[in-house]
Amino acid sequence: MVTTLAATLFAALGLKTAPANHAAQPLPVIFVAGHGWGHGIGLAQYGAYGYALHGWSYDKIVLHYYPGTTLGTAPLRKVRVLLSPGSRRVVISSRSPFVVRDGAGVKHKLPAGTQVLGPGLKLRLSAKKQKALPPPLLFSPGSGPLAYGGRA
Repeated sequence: MVTTLAATLFAALGLKTAPANHAAQPLPVIFVAGHGWGHGIGLAQYGAYGYALHGWSYDKIVLHYYPGTTLGTAPLRKVRVLLSPGSRRVVISSRSPFVVRDGAGVKHKLPAGTQVLGPGLKLRLSAKKQKALPPPLLFSPGSGPLAYGGRA
């Protein structure tokens, strides 16, 4: 792989072979930036997969991507993730009927389609009926996946 990379760099620089005297000719500086299909933050899935293929354990992989992290049991049963900071509304949808459980523990069946929630947390529980539900709301998929903002 190193030989192939070197040959590619030499070709890109218009050189047939490596310079004979490394001290006499300074090497060009080449900077490559970018990342795969993700956001470029945190643990890279393909990178972690590659490390796993080379025998790394999950804890070694996590500590590689998040140095200074302490692995252990957390006292939490649930973890909340902020998906849309500062948004005035969110869109949750599914191609199949799905369920929402409100803060009082009541489960509500939702029809397939799109639910748009604003600060009042009103949901369309049927074709004609909208109702404000007590927070927090927990959405669960039916036979198909849920989408948030049009993304699964």
